[in-house]
Amino acid sequence: MSTVEIKEVLHNHINSIDNENLLQRILDLVNEENQTYELSEEQKRRILKGKQEISEGKFKTHEQVKKEVREWLKK
Repeated sequence: MSTVEIKEVLHNHINSIDNENLLQRILDLVNEENQTYELSEEQKRRILKGKQEISEGKFKTHEQVKKEVREWLKK
């Protein structure tokens, strides 16, 4: 489905909604898309630390973690 088609479908759905709470939730979702977030210095530091750990190979894959959880649950 193209962007134009998606917009048309959304417009049609929104025009048919009478539930004010639902419309407010949709509006909140759309407004959230336009928000910018400021990271604290601590958050920035942790992101940099995480990137460094990844570059050093200090991480586990999703499959490794799932295997560990399965083994842990057996105990």
